[in-house]
Amino acid sequence: MGRVDQRSERDRGITLMRNAGGRAHHGWAGNTIIAAVAFAMLLAGPVTAAEAAAPDVDAHVEFVIGSAVEHEPPGIGWDVGRAQGKLVLDIGPFDTAPGSWSVEQVYAGFAPEEIASGAVAVAGQGVETEVAVALTDYDDDFGGGSFKVTNWTIEAQNALAEIGTLDVSAPILIVQEDGTNARFNIPEPGTTVTRSGPWSVSNYAGWLGGHTLKTGRRWARIQLTATVTEGQVIAVVMPMAENRGRARIKLDGVIQGAVDTYTAGPRRHRVVMWQTPPLSAGEHTVSVINLASPGHRRIDVDAFMIAG
Repeated sequence: MGRVDQRSERDRGITLMRNAGGRAHHGWAGNTIIAAVAFAMLLAGPVTAAEAAAPDVDAHVEFVIGSAVEHEPPGIGWDVGRAQGKLVLDIGPFDTAPGSWSVEQVYAGFAPEEIASGAVAVAGQGVETEVAVALTDYDDDFGGGSFKVTNWTIEAQNALAEIGTLDVSAPILIVQEDGTNARFNIPEPGTTVTRSGPWSVSNYAGWLGGHTLKTGRRWARIQLTATVTEGQVIAVVMPMAENRGRARIKLDGVIQGAVDTYTAGPRRHRVVMWQTPPLSAGEHTVSVINLASPGHRRIDVDAFMIAG
């Protein structure tokens, strides 16, 4: 997923239990309690904050299902893909003391911008939340210089000044239905798009690259096989219209369910219809299979996207 630089700062010198003065307990019961406590402390040793740790920080990137992908036409000099995304955060627990967390958008050459933050008021609790982010396939080549816009730093700090951080870098990759990179219009290494059954090209300026592959044949299939890193996700992009139908989705040969590209309302283009969970590192295959819904037999596949 491109995560690096996970650090923690621990203070192991704070004593949680200290000697305390006060009135002596008299009597057999009091002496027995004091002796029992002293014996337990001899066995267990001193209890210190050395057992504490900085909050763990984990995160991955996902797309927003139902959102639309944008991409400028090739050849205009600013060929940038954009998609709505989210950082899915899993922070904690804050096991020694309350604390706070933040997410900064990191722009190369510019000051970081805080885009989300929060507080944890109770020790022992953690944070599970999502932060909206913009995803793009434009990365690190602004006028021959550097202009990374897909980097975030997540930081969590408890009241003992123990800090956990995680840097996430997650540019997206848009692979068109013909197997080419949407930005450079060349085959994308590490990915293969194959199909079976009759498919034909449909041209329209509102689609990624100005074209899709369409079919009305039941069981016609198109699939992306891609080698990914740990935590990446793969999404399927399709148009929706009143004459479109349902498609079955498989991940590595296992049925994941179906998507419905029918809509009675206005037609929608470049829609993120489905995505995988975070994947293990290695090769994975996502298949889209036409179910040829009665009266809505046609489906179109516009692209596959990878992020994380």
